Amino acid sequence: TGNERSEVEDGFMKDVPAKRFGEAQETAFAVLFLASPFASYINGVNLPVDGGRTGCL
Repeated sequence: TGNERSEVEDGFMKDVPAKRFGEAQETAFAVLFLASPFASYINGVNLPVDGGRTGCL
């Protein structure tokens, strides 16, 4: 139900410093960066696009 979904979302958001869900465009920007010449010396990297959640776990 709607209440259960809100509770799940609230529980998830408590672990996200950005306090919001990410937008698809934000993930796309990270992909575009990694595919660009600016990332030519980067390899084997983990790049979480998660609003800081990974750093809080």
